[in-house]
Amino acid sequence: MADRLTIGDLFKSHALAEDDITAAVEAFMADPKTAVFAIAGNYSVNLASAVKAHPFARDNLRNPEASPG
Repeated sequence: MADRLTIGDLFKSHALAEDDITAAVEAFMADPKTAVFAIAGNYSVNLASAVKAHPFARDNLRNPEASPG
């Protein structure tokens, strides 16, 4: 079974660039139901599940005063 790395793990290991993460965020914001999203050519992430599983992300999406940053 393959390791289940997080976006943070991949970023820290330099497998992902900040632009890759920005593209994933923009894809989710364009369609929050986005499931499989190819990232950095070698990886994929289920954006909808990732956001649903992350309390900070969920809270920010519910906050009308939250900014994209």
